[in-house]
Amino acid sequence: MFIALLAAEVTQPAAKVPIATSLRTPEVSREVRKSAGRVVRAKLTISPTGKPLLCDVLQESGDQAFDDTSCAAFMASRYKPGVDRAGKPAYGIVTVENIYINPREKLEYQAISDLVLAVSRMPRGAASYEVRQAVLTVDAAGNAVTCDNVAKGAASPLDKALCTTALKTLHFKPALDENGKPVPSVQSFSVMFTAQNGPDKIEVKDDAFHHDKEY
Repeated sequence: MFIALLAAEVTQPAAKVPIATSLRTPEVSREVRKSAGRVVRAKLTISPTGKPLLCDVLQESGDQAFDDTSCAAFMASRYKPGVDRAGKPAYGIVTVENIYINPREKLEYQAISDLVLAVSRMPRGAASYEVRQAVLTVDAAGNAVTCDNVAKGAASPLDKALCTTALKTLHFKPALDENGKPVPSVQSFSVMFTAQNGPDKIEVKDDAFHHDKEY
């Protein structure tokens, strides 16, 4: 079964996720330096004052010490807080990565996204796969309320598909404040679209959605 992508217009970007203003360099152990490389990926929660509150590891590197020191560095860095569509500071959740590459080795590294969607046909001019990004406002219950595409200019069919998926299909982990209480937030969200053989109409397989999974 296929679910057609809706072509509803989305508003111009307004909400913004937190950004780093000063990054702390993570420590790299001798064991990691001898390896081909390591990649750790996490979601970082930032308060409206720019204070890091939580580092939630999504993809482990295979080296616990590397994961721990990476999170420690993320938490020790400085950030500009995210803002909602009204321009007010907000709790934010942003995806962060620490990648160590040994220059003497070959590290197989693929672009990583929050969700992979298989499409029957990519838009004209698009590559065989593309990663599109957006900024979501998510309420305290984990529902995406608004979606702003990051790409400049008019939204492409893939950008519209990303927002349609986020707003109508998925559920997200809400941000937690300093007391562990769920609160509204702005969150980064990315989708990797991959091409498959199929009809000319851009459609998405419904089994690509994970209704019971939080992002």
